[in-house]
Amino acid sequence: MLGNMLKNLTCPVCLEGALEYSQAETFKAFSDIFELEDVDAIVDGVIEQYIVFRCLQCDATTRLMFKDIEKMVRRDLSKQVMTMKAAGEVERGLTIRNRFYIYCGHCTGFDGRGSCPKTIYENCDIKKVPNVL
Repeated sequence: MLGNMLKNLTCPVCLEGALEYSQAETFKAFSDIFELEDVDAIVDGVIEQYIVFRCLQCDATTRLMFKDIEKMVRRDLSKQVMTMKAAGEVERGLTIRNRFYIYCGHCTGFDGRGSCPKTIYENCDIKKVPNVL
């Protein structure tokens, strides 16, 4: 599941390309920092720092910390959830069918014959106007 989420990361440089984990660049970056004598520092410090990603479109390399990756994944996941929720609401709104109309006769109504759905009938201001002139 985490691997699928990492595939949705977008490049912060070009804002369009997908980011791919670059194991070689990550190892190279850490080998430049740590010496073999610093084994304890490597074990304790590597995970807290960053991972190197390469953009598939602009070929830029980006160093992202785990909290940055988490923020990007959460933002993407939130967009997906909200999109699915909105699509569900739209679909639900399109499938609502009024099963009955209430006739009052004060106007042509929703159906053109003086009848309206219950929600419109209950909030209608026209039917409250006296029908006497």
